[in-house]
Amino acid sequence: MSNFKTFVSSVASKVFKLSGEKINQTERNAFKASAIESISTDLSASGITLHRTTEGLVLEIPNDELGVIYMGLDLKVKDTDFDITEATAEYVAKQEAAKARVEAAAKRKAQRLAAKSK
Repeated sequence: MSNFKTFVSSVASKVFKLSGEKINQTERNAFKASAIESISTDLSASGITLHRTTEGLVLEIPNDELGVIYMGLDLKVKDTDFDITEATAEYVAKQEAAKARVEAAAKRKAQRLAAKSK
């Protein structure tokens, strides 16, 4: 990931034009394109087959059963007021809720099976 590391290092001193809470659209698009290009170069160098599409990068992942699985990879430049703490907490809460639903369903199933075996 040396190209992406170089890209990230170059961002530290970059000055962006802002439009409200967002990086100017032209600059944001160029920034995103540069990030995708650096990731694309690194992934290609590692032997991963990938394609540029209107939806971003699409990786070709070999699979013995299906032949290939396509995995999309796209980047989004967040607004300057993006709250990473809130976004992370929201993700953790959703994961915990999903785990609780699975556990509750397993418990209900075990109870049904136990009731049928009596």
